[in-house]
Amino acid sequence: MRRVAVVTSSPPLTEGGHLVIARAIVDTLRQLGHEADLVTTPQNRFGRQASAYLATWMTDVGMDGAGRRVDQVISLRFPSYAVRHPAHVCWLNHTMREYY
Repeated sequence: MRRVAVVTSSPPLTEGGHLVIARAIVDTLRQLGHEADLVTTPQNRFGRQASAYLATWMTDVGMDGAGRRVDQVISLRFPSYAVRHPAHVCWLNHTMREYY
């Protein structure tokens, strides 16, 4: 059994398809016997992503809310893939669509 953090970003008060996917991944991991939690990082509007990337890069995902070590991080969407963890994989769900 592993402790997994599924990390995605979301603008405030917005519920998009990427959150549906992230929650489904968390639910499936739990059904498989893992401890999994959803971590949401900030996302800024077009032209202001640098501050969101910096805040995400500085986010500590090495421990869960109870102070236990996180074994695996799965990130899905910009800028959430900027989190740092030695066992981090990115399942790219969304590119930065604001630029195209």
